[in-house]
Amino acid sequence: MSTAAAQDASPVYGLHRPRLTDARGSLHRTLEDPAPVWDQVLAGAGLTGTETGTDALLTLAHVMMARGGVVEQCGRALDIRMRAFLGLEEVRALIAAARV
Repeated sequence: MSTAAAQDASPVYGLHRPRLTDARGSLHRTLEDPAPVWDQVLAGAGLTGTETGTDALLTLAHVMMARGGVVEQCGRALDIRMRAFLGLEEVRALIAAARV
């Protein structure tokens, strides 16, 4: 997938592409003090917090899942959303190609 496609903000079958802000928001909704956890998972994933690519999001999700507890659940949700979005993108591309 091209970088432009990875950053496309248009929904695919009604599903918006997950972003780092979604992951951060899930921690803010579920943790009393999310800031240090966010910093730790970003560092663990080798991210700065400004990345937009698929690999960065999936890496972050896996780092979050390795933490256990509610952070793991937030990471699983991010991973599921990202993989669902990618799958739907593929379906959309296949359908578009079949129409040509």
